[in-house]
Amino acid sequence: MEVSIEILKKTTKKNWYETPVFYVFFMVLVLVFSVLSKIIGGVYDFIKHTLFRRKRKLNLKDSAIILKTEKYHLTQDLIEETHTDFKIAQDFYEAVVDYDDNPDVYTIKSHNYATEIDNCNITYFKHECKDFIYLQKVRKGFDEKPTSDLIKLNTTNGKVTVLAEIGLFELSDFDEDLNAITGFNLETEEDIIVRIHE
Repeated sequence: MEVSIEILKKTTKKNWYETPVFYVFFMVLVLVFSVLSKIIGGVYDFIKHTLFRRKRKLNLKDSAIILKTEKYHLTQDLIEETHTDFKIAQDFYEAVVDYDDNPDVYTIKSHNYATEIDNCNITYFKHECKDFIYLQKVRKGFDEKPTSDLIKLNTTNGKVTVLAEIGLFELSDFDEDLNAITGFNLETEEDIIVRIHE
């Protein structure tokens, strides 16, 4: 008696939506809709903000407040294109980031007593300590080109101390592991680490 064994591979019929052609078609469709939505959004943004001159509104709410004590109330407002320092803010961001966008540089406004930082231009960087706030100030350098400084704002007396010139880097956050402030320049693909020794 002989026994023969044959093993057959079970084949199942694929549904039409499981075929590679369907996946390719679906991905092309998603890509087309993505591109169309970007184009429509760009046209809408251009018409709204350029042709009709609608101001962009920054929705920061509580984060727009730099300092609020009994004596001081400082807020940050986005620099508009009509502001005298808009060009320096724009030049700073063109030298730091590698994408075309409005500069995220703000001007400080005091609503109580005057401080040394009133009407200064700052980036979005902010690191709070016990009696101080560290900020990045954007200014015009000696060669009329943009630069920036790391400054320390005393929250009790409103005095500002320039700690170091940072140059063309955007400070991003305080790294607890490094115990330092970190930043970047996407144009030159460089990072910066700033340690404060007090």
